[in-house]
Amino acid sequence: MKINFDKFSNTLTIQDDYKRNNTITVASLIFCILASGWNIIRHHSVGFDSMDWFSLMSFILLISAVIYRLSFIAFKTTFQSQFKVSEIEFIKFRRFRKWTTFYISMKNGKRREVMLRLDQ
Repeated sequence: MKINFDKFSNTLTIQDDYKRNNTITVASLIFCILASGWNIIRHHSVGFDSMDWFSLMSFILLISAVIYRLSFIAFKTTFQSQFKVSEIEFIKFRRFRKWTTFYISMKNGKRREVMLRLDQ
């Protein structure tokens, strides 16, 4: 991962694999939905008991989490790697235990998460 700032053109360039990471995440979530759905359909022919109802409720929860994540990726994030400084609204740092990460909020309402672990 590299972050470069060009003073002459006032652009910030981020070189990382953010789009690939999101694609892998979405693909694994869709695979979990398909595997869970197949398991529920396969056991549905035998009859439902309390464990099957639990599986159905967890399946519905999984589907809603995937729909939320997909809508967040589609409407609220951007994958562009080069920004003009005038497009940036603010940069927010987040701390989780020893890790400090940040994201760049754009003026158009989207944000670019930077998957870089900042150290002291």
